[in-house]
Amino acid sequence: MKRIFIIASALFALVGCNTKEENKKDEAVISSADSAKATESVSTSSAAVAEAPVDSATMMKAWTAYMTPGKEHAMMASQVGNWKEDMTMW
Repeated sequence: MKRIFIIASALFALVGCNTKEENKKDEAVISSADSAKATESVSTSSAAVAEAPVDSATMMKAWTAYMTPGKEHAMMASQVGNWKEDMTMW
């Protein structure tokens, strides 16, 4: 059993290492695609950096609007009260 495992591992390693030329071709294609994506991300991230900082009053107004309870809270409010529950745990 050990011999079969060792032989199978060796064959797997040899087959995996045998495709160096194919890997180089694939890496060249991937690297050119990655460099195109990188230039796109740099141009979009530099636009985000160029934005002016928000003053504290505007930020507080935005946070207050974000924290205001919505329709989901109204749905949960209908279930407020005292609950009695019987539970069984194993």
